[in-house]
Amino acid sequence: MKITDKVINLIKYDVADKDVLEVACGRADLSVALSPIARAVDCIDLVDFRLNPDICKHSNVKFSLMNAAQMTFADGSFDTAIIYNAAYHIKDELSVIISECMRVIR
Repeated sequence: MKITDKVINLIKYDVADKDVLEVACGRADLSVALSPIARAVDCIDLVDFRLNPDICKHSNVKFSLMNAAQMTFADGSFDTAIIYNAAYHIKDELSVIISECMRVIR
């Protein structure tokens, strides 16, 4: 079992049929893995060169180049936000990013 599968098993009831935001998604492997159970998955990162090419196969997954510390989403846009395997990369702005996540979830 892949680590992504283990994570999905832990959070599946929290994301099932919901609008999900994945912050600092990297390759967006988690977003792709969530696509069969979430209503919609938006994923953001500062770069797109690592993006999983399979992302385009999932109509309910949308990637955007975006700074997580200054999201352009409206307040209350999502049911939940996930930061998966990215805490080290965003550690210098973690408190700002958490505040932004709280702003954009319902």
